[in-house]
This record gives sequence, structure tokens and C-alpha cells, in this order.
Amino acid sequence: YFSIIAFANRLGRKVSTEQARSLGRYAGRYSRKHGYPIGQAPDARYGHVNTYHAEVLRAVFGVAEQ
Repeated sequence: YFSIIAFANRLGRKVSTEQARSLGRYAGRYSRKHGYPIGQAPDARYGHVNTYHAEVLRAVFGVAEQ
């Protein structure tokens, strides 16, 4: 499980806070539709952030399995 920003960093992509919010909303909808659980992780800036299965994030970012 990764947060949106952590997964983007892993791909070498930069995302703004607004982009991360939008992608997070999409990841949440995708997760619920396909039965993936959504986790949470502590975050120094936001208190906590949602985390998503890597398969969900690959779909969100449009990348093939690595």
C-alpha cells in the first residue's frame, strides 16, 4: 500500500497537492468499485493519509505492472 504522493515519487513523477487530492478521490472510487481496501497511514503534515493497493495506483497513474 502506498499514498498517492509516495507512489508518484516512486514513478519519478511530481504531483501537486491538488492533483494528489483529485487522484486520491479517483483511487478511492476505484478501490470501492473493485473491492480493494483503503488503508490509512500517519502523515506529519495532514495527520493521516489514505493508502491504496499498488494495483489501484497503477490503474490511477496508467502504468503497467512493474
